[in-house]
Amino acid sequence: MRYFVYKTLFIIFSLFIFYKLTVGSFVSKIETTITNQLSDGEFEKYKDKIRKNLRSTLKKDRILYKEDAELLGDLINKILKEINEVKKIN
Repeated sequence: MRYFVYKTLFIIFSLFIFYKLTVGSFVSKIETTITNQLSDGEFEKYKDKIRKNLRSTLKKDRILYKEDAELLGDLINKILKEINEVKKIN
């Protein structure tokens, strides 16, 4: 019985070490990369950049080209038409 417990503990410990050396190190690398890229300073930098682009876009007379506006208008009308059709069925 004592040998069974020792073998079981040895196998569990070996599996834990194997996990840490393979999958654990890979997960740790990914976690570190994500943490570094999305640090508070970087996140604030991206937020400021988006705000700056939105402000400059709002200052323009036209945001979209005429052709793009027509395409988006047609798309929105089609979506609204399909939504209304579904409402009529229900």
